[in-house]
Amino acid sequence: MEKAISENSANQAYLSDWVRERDAVKELHVSRSTLNRWVKQGLVAAHYLSERIKIYSRKDLVELFKRRLTQHSSSRGAANG
Repeated sequence: MEKAISENSANQAYLSDWVRERDAVKELHVSRSTLNRWVKQGLVAAHYLSERIKIYSRKDLVELFKRRLTQHSSSRGAANG
C-alpha cells in the first residue's frame, strides 16, 4: 500500500508540472489565440496528449510570463524616463 501511495504522489507531482491549454489561458489571463501565437513565435512549446488536447510546461509558462512582464515594465520605464 505504501508503494502505491508514493507512486500516486509522484504522479501528482509530475502532473502539476503540466497544465492544459484551457487552464493555461485562465491562469495567464490571455486568449487561446495569444497562447497559440506564442507557440508559433517559439516563445513556449505546446505538447499534444491527443489530437485535441494540448499541454504546456508550467515552468515554461511562468518563465515566459516573467520575461513578458520584465519587457513590459522596462518599456514603460523608458517611455516615462
